[in-house]
Amino acid sequence: MNYKNALSLFLAFYKTIGYLFLFIAFGLFLDSKYLVPIYENAQHIATLVMLIGFSVLFLRSPSRIREQMLFAVIIGFLGEHLFSMALGMYTYRLGNVPLYVPPGHAIVYIAAVYFCKDAIVKRYRRQLEKLFTIFIFLYATLFLIFANDIFGFVMSLLVVFLLRNKPRERLFFLTMYIVVAFLEIVGTHYQCWSW
Repeated sequence: MNYKNALSLFLAFYKTIGYLFLFIAFGLFLDSKYLVPIYENAQHIATLVMLIGFSVLFLRSPSRIREQMLFAVIIGFLGEHLFSMALGMYTYRLGNVPLYVPPGHAIVYIAAVYFCKDAIVKRYRRQLEKLFTIFIFLYATLFLIFANDIFGFVMSLLVVFLLRNKPRERLFFLTMYIVVAFLEIVGTHYQCWSW
């Protein structure tokens, strides 16, 4: 890979996943342990910012993407209520499912879609899949060693195993894994939720 292609690949990552990482860090900061002492209703600010971000993406997207975003919101709403409220797998700071979470699912989904559709990303898909798989193995292994996260390690191996015969979906799901890993680290660090 030459310098020009490497730069193009970096820019494709930055303009989709990079912006998403910044949005996640900023948005979750608004509902964080750092902002709550200053403004008690910080979750409302995070919701407002999320709705603005969702609206901008929604209005700039073609109809097929809009439809997928709406489905992502519905699935996010149902999934969050099932896993957080009903099963108690994790708990949000106020014991609710914040209103910013379901549209956040759509934004995460759509950023991964746009990243995977970029021409330079398609061109270097195999190399990215290898790089992301290595990252996932390292990430899961570190959490296994330092946090005794056996479940996370096994599930990570299962994800990679299940994707081995899914070439069309592989890069998308590997990208989603990395985004969700970042989101989980930021969200739990900010104490927006806990496991």
